[in-house]
Amino acid sequence: KESQRLGAGAVNMWRKVLEDFTFSDGTFVPKGNLIAVANFAMHHDEENYSDAFSFDGFRFSKMREKELEGYSKHQMVTLSDEYIVFGYGKHACPGCFFAVNELKALFVHTLLNYDVAFMDDGPRPGHCWFNLSVSPDPRASVMFRKRRFVT
Repeated sequence: KESQRLGAGAVNMWRKVLEDFTFSDGTFVPKGNLIAVANFAMHHDEENYSDAFSFDGFRFSKMREKELEGYSKHQMVTLSDEYIVFGYGKHACPGCFFAVNELKALFVHTLLNYDVAFMDDGPRPGHCWFNLSVSPDPRASVMFRKRRFVT
């Protein structure tokens, strides 16, 4: 969930305005415009996440331990207005449960069966931005070696 929070791009939940709309603060959006949510700003907001620009692989685990209101608030598939990688509300991604389970299965299979390292044991390469999208650096070299199990 933390990797997804930091690498989700600049905006999410694109919508086409179907009719003229005025928000309660007076902001007017004409029919036909495209609008989106600034998820980069949300996911890097210090009010939502302490040390928001740093990776903390246990961030959401620690948040679950601190919260008394329920265990599920900070699970990867839990939708909230603070974490919108899968969207929010009635138009949220219906496949998020399937996608997360597939990611977990792939991750576990890789950890159990392969040694993984960056070339020359270097640090994690940075992100590559293209317009509003972000992706891993395509020039990075990742090495996989099948593990040998001794019986």
